[in-house]
Amino acid sequence: MRFRLLAIVLPIFIASCADREILVVKPDAVNVGTARQIFVATNRDMRADGAFDLQRSSEVAYQRVTVSVPPSHEPGLIKTRHENPNPERHFTISDIKAFDGQADYQAALRRAVPKASSDITDVTFFVHGFNTSYSEAVYRHAQILHDADAPGAQVTFSWPSAAKVLGYAHDQDSILFSRDGLQEALIATRNASGTPPFLVAHSMGAMLAMETLRQTELKQPGWARRNLAGVVLIAPDIDLDVFKNQLESIQTLPEPFIVFVSERDRALEISGLINGREKRLGNDSDISQLGDYPILFFDITDFANGVYGDHFTIATSPEMLGLFKSGGLQKLIQNGAGQLREIAVGGRRIGVSAKRVNNAIKWVLSPASEPVGG
Repeated sequence: MRFRLLAIVLPIFIASCADREILVVKPDAVNVGTARQIFVATNRDMRADGAFDLQRSSEVAYQRVTVSVPPSHEPGLIKTRHENPNPERHFTISDIKAFDGQADYQAALRRAVPKASSDITDVTFFVHGFNTSYSEAVYRHAQILHDADAPGAQVTFSWPSAAKVLGYAHDQDSILFSRDGLQEALIATRNASGTPPFLVAHSMGAMLAMETLRQTELKQPGWARRNLAGVVLIAPDIDLDVFKNQLESIQTLPEPFIVFVSERDRALEISGLINGREKRLGNDSDISQLGDYPILFFDITDFANGVYGDHFTIATSPEMLGLFKSGGLQKLIQNGAGQLREIAVGGRRIGVSAKRVNNAIKWVLSPASEPVGG
């Protein structure tokens, strides 16, 4: 088992030795690429050089970051250079606006929320995962926003990850430390926007999101259902027993409550080895133990393409990005189990099949070879 773990970790470790906490701002980048604005709430501590690192802060700071998406960008890919980014080729930060406290942030967010009412969410609140620096969290959110053409205002919560493959224990501790910070930022965002935000969390960030919802519910029963437009957990790095315990503390789940899983997730395989249990919630397609809860599972194993160790397939697969952009995911949510066999996404067909276990539904998605109209 030790050799198996080394065989998986070593290539990733070698590829991640750069100082990823370096934060370079290039104002001229806004004239090169496509500008995307991301609001950021963070409990990372700021270094003397202005970068946010792995150190933890008891206070939440708020910013608005402008990211330039390079003209050469291909959907699903993020090209970065931490020390000297080239805006023609790399995701680049062109501006950071630091807000003077929570009230200043709330006023700016309120102005950014779309004024016209619609059936789509007005605010997406994203919590990044393990082994992620401040800038990488913002870049990933900007990439999803850009590629999926996500509507409304966008907020990232950047918790103090060590941004190191060997920083797993540090990141687990940071999750526990960050619960109060995320709760503050989530409530501040909800109160400012005037509309329930959609909470999206990836990997270990899903553990943080669930722990925060649990503690909020213990103080204010029913808060999650009243104040969230929905929850999406992407490749959640959560033990199944822990997840069930978290669910039991939430009075009524927000709907939709969505979990993306993939059995080809190498990062969760490593997590399983570290934690002594083979399966995590995000790489376990068996929903039989969760049938009491109205959860929509999406098994996207067949779209794993080897990018990022298949730990963020919905953000790296063009088909999965198209699923969001085309409204295909919404169709699956609205039609219920068993009523669809395929959907059209970006000129291609995606095969779908559904299995219901009491209140839970699992959709299995698979590529279809024939183009639409073929």
